[in-house]
Amino acid sequence: MRTVAREGAPRFLTEGVIARAFGLAETQGAFRVDAVSPVEAARKIHVPVLLIHGAEDTDTRPTHSRRVFEALAGPKQLLLVKGARHNESLRREETWRRIDAWLTEVLPPPSHDPSSRGPTCDMKSSTMTPRVRYPLPRARSRAG
Repeated sequence: MRTVAREGAPRFLTEGVIARAFGLAETQGAFRVDAVSPVEAARKIHVPVLLIHGAEDTDTRPTHSRRVFEALAGPKQLLLVKGARHNESLRREETWRRIDAWLTEVLPPPSHDPSSRGPTCDMKSSTMTPRVRYPLPRARSRAG
């Protein structure tokens, strides 16, 4: 969190002002800034992750997503959207095509067999009569 805040802070803010801001955030938010680390959290993730980041984002620089990407333990993909700034990545049709392709790659195909193994989730819709059953990924044990 410190890294992202420092990267995004206006250049005229001194280290002292930033330190006081962190102290105020910790007091009012009842948390420790150093305990909040997207990179450390990423190390514990073992499911597929798609990171999408605007290549021209100056609010949260793409290096942040690169650090998180490198820390991810499971299947992963980093999509840097050319020309996109902060909150602009999903406005592009190409981004949605890439999301669709990634989901197709990482998700198992739907099973129409009600005896399929593992927990399932029913997809319902007012226009869809048959129920399609999608197997959910099995949870990893915390010990393994």
